[in-house]
Amino acid sequence: MIDRRLRIALLCHDLARNSFGRAYVLARVLARDHKVHVVGPQFGPSVWPPFAGLLEAHGVRVTAIPSHRYPRYLASAARLRRAIGTDTDVIYAVKPFPTSLGLGLSHKQRHGVPLILDIDDWELGTFQSMGWRKRLETIAGGITSPNNYLWLRRTYAQTSRADAITVSSSFLQRRFGGTIVVHGRDTAAMDPGQVDRKRARQELGVLGQVVMFLGTPRPHKGVEDLMAALHQIDRPDVTGLIVGAGARSWYTEQLKAQAGERVRFLPLQPFSRVPFLLSAADVVVVPQRQVPFAEAQVPAKLFDAMAMGRPIVATTVSDIPDILSGGCGLVVPPGDVDALAEAIAYMLDHPAAAERMGLAAREKCVREFSWENMQSTLRQVIDRVVATS
Repeated sequence: MIDRRLRIALLCHDLARNSFGRAYVLARVLARDHKVHVVGPQFGPSVWPPFAGLLEAHGVRVTAIPSHRYPRYLASAARLRRAIGTDTDVIYAVKPFPTSLGLGLSHKQRHGVPLILDIDDWELGTFQSMGWRKRLETIAGGITSPNNYLWLRRTYAQTSRADAITVSSSFLQRRFGGTIVVHGRDTAAMDPGQVDRKRARQELGVLGQVVMFLGTPRPHKGVEDLMAALHQIDRPDVTGLIVGAGARSWYTEQLKAQAGERVRFLPLQPFSRVPFLLSAADVVVVPQRQVPFAEAQVPAKLFDAMAMGRPIVATTVSDIPDILSGGCGLVVPPGDVDALAEAIAYMLDHPAAAERMGLAAREKCVREFSWENMQSTLRQVIDRVVATS
């Protein structure tokens, strides 16, 4: 193991979006061993609200550069390069975007700094699954964006220039190689024994059983399937909670239109409140759909639910079946509303069995998906990179 604290510049492609979540976890874990500086453009009015101020509270420096489309982005890029500095020992680019990997490769070429690339999604898969009209609209509508598809495809083609790659799923490992670094959780802080479940339910105003989806609703996450399943179950004492519906969007409005009176939507929540909110759930549902983007992704919120010992119903997409193996939850085929409703109803009707699965999930998360596990893996990656640079 390296016997000194390295200066690591962690590059996030947009600190105003939910991609900050992966950067946050990596920064917290890396900061156990090294001096971490998170740097990135901010294509919005503020950093991503759930993580605002959290890294700074733990002694991690964050530099968010307000940014815009071309040509104004050129000035922002110059400020970002200065923020990285010339005394950085390692660059860690989160996602192969022009404003993270592209910026990092430029710095690597100029200053000879080793670069690690983290890939936790497959954005090209989303584009490739679109019809040709939607593809043209996407390209034309964002041609001046620094992370437009045309530029994104170029940086994806340069992933092999990284000195090391970390990924979050076996799909991404097969496609890009590298070392799997899961979306681990701080299982010491996320401890169901430290949360007052009764108070959480009172604050949320729920009396009966709670079926929860936690995260930013997106089409690939199957929230429509969850709501259809809740309609099938149709019990007056069961409340569906969609936690994390942010700013108004066509998708969120569409979900609300079909939700019905027994489904409630809560806005974006601070990450620090996640344990409190999850404690109120009787079942947490992760209904991913079988589409290219979801196949590459492992939902981070799955590990939140595991850490908090919540009974989980999920779909057989990506690595989810392996993660929940060993009696840590129920898995059903993606898009099968009948099977989803049956699994949710089983959890609600068999609380003792549900509790056993929740406890098993918690134990597995502590054993395999904790920050300590991440720290050990990241140490090995960084040691190899530094030793060969």
